[in-house]
Amino acid sequence: MNKIVSNKGDELNAQFKDTIENTVAICSNCHREFHHGINKEKIKDRIFREIQRIVEE
Repeated sequence: MNKIVSNKGDELNAQFKDTIENTVAICSNCHREFHHGINKEKIKDRIFREIQRIVEE
């Protein structure tokens, strides 16, 4: 499991503790892109938007 750290600042990072409830599953292709791809910032932003959407519901 990887911990995702937001580039949006400490306020967002503080919202997401290291717990199983805050785990996000992504496919191996997205995981690879997240770490090594030329579009990794785009993938990270998409994941964070989805996490925020879920948290706000």
